[in-house]
Amino acid sequence: MAVYTMLFCFTRKVQHIHGDSGKFNWRGTMPSPGRGWGYEPAQLEQWWEQGRIATKKDGTPRMDGLIVYLGEKEGMVPQSIWTDVSRVANTSSERLGYNTQKPEILLERIIKASSPKGGLVADFFGGSGTTAAVAEKQSRRWIACDLGKPACMITRKRLIDQEAKPFLYQHVGDYQVELARSTMGRKFRVSDLAEIVLALYGALPLPAEENPNRNMGAHPAHQDPCAGRQPEQADRPCGPQTRHRNPRQPHGRLGQGCCAGMEL
Repeated sequence: MAVYTMLFCFTRKVQHIHGDSGKFNWRGTMPSPGRGWGYEPAQLEQWWEQGRIATKKDGTPRMDGLIVYLGEKEGMVPQSIWTDVSRVANTSSERLGYNTQKPEILLERIIKASSPKGGLVADFFGGSGTTAAVAEKQSRRWIACDLGKPACMITRKRLIDQEAKPFLYQHVGDYQVELARSTMGRKFRVSDLAEIVLALYGALPLPAEENPNRNMGAHPAHQDPCAGRQPEQADRPCGPQTRHRNPRQPHGRLGQGCCAGMEL
């Protein structure tokens, strides 16, 4: 297995290698400002002859294109089992007393490796709220939910204690089910509660012919503006939905219940 590594250094580091700070044109590639070749031309030519330097589309060498085989490197290839992350200690300030609580350093590693800043992180088995708490600290938007009320209460307090940005808490549980049953009678189906969750995401239900169970929706920005129109509306022009996202909406959403969610 091969990986690429850098052939350049920043100029200040290169000064110790080359008197001219590595600023020379080698095989059609000139270092950009602030950078320079990190190796002598003779070494670069040797790697070139060995086919160890990747090239750009025009055939010139890439400055980040030194091909290194993992078998040549010291140490072990990263595995799917991480042993350098310890559990949350009994005396740790992180500890919340939640049985399945994960250490923040573990979620920090996962979130940094799998999402950009400003990206959306979701955890639908929220537990003690570690995912939401770390996503907040790492400038990610987040969604979290859990069937258990204790989990949601612990998560909400945790986010408040760390002074998280404003977020919305939405509960969908027995009260909402009984209220729907009392108003809809025999017509009530659990899927009717899906509209509550769709509203959290700013989504609108799909037309009945596309969504007979009434449990799916689409955000107006991705929905056909002509979908679901009645025949008498055929002469009206199709246009964007008038429902817009509030620019001051919460940074995250925390939900609890049979079909609850947290949205960003």
